[in-house]
Amino acid sequence: MKQYFASCILVGFSVFFFPVVLLADDGVFENDPNGFKGYSWNANIVEFDGLVLWGESEDLSESKTYYFPSELLTVGDINVEKILYSFGGGEFQRVTIKYRARESYNGLLSALTFRFGSGRDESRFSRDVSWVGPHTHMILRYDDEFDIGVLVISQVEHRPR
Repeated sequence: MKQYFASCILVGFSVFFFPVVLLADDGVFENDPNGFKGYSWNANIVEFDGLVLWGESEDLSESKTYYFPSELLTVGDINVEKILYSFGGGEFQRVTIKYRARESYNGLLSALTFRFGSGRDESRFSRDVSWVGPHTHMILRYDDEFDIGVLVISQVEHRPR
């Protein structure tokens, strides 16, 4: 009888903790940045002094994308080509970071893995790795054929589909 109860407890713990272990190894991170470079998601655009309009969406979301003309184009120690900040209704929702070269992809992947753990492999035709937190979704993409990539960091509600 004691073995039966011990087995039930062991199975119960396994069932309870197994999904948590799967999620932790499947692109979910706990140390969610909840924004980018000190700007929190939903921050009002007026908090971003010096932005220049880069483009506007043509869909019903009416989102607008901006950049800082004098921003140092690096993420960590990786050089990138463009850092774009997107807003919907005047609130901060997404960052799109464009880069070139496999070395940049490897550097970004290494830095993100170090800070947030192993991402979930989303690869289809290119190299896609994603992370999901309570507030933030990140996807790192790289295309070998065209030697270009993008890192999209967004509020979970406004992640790319």
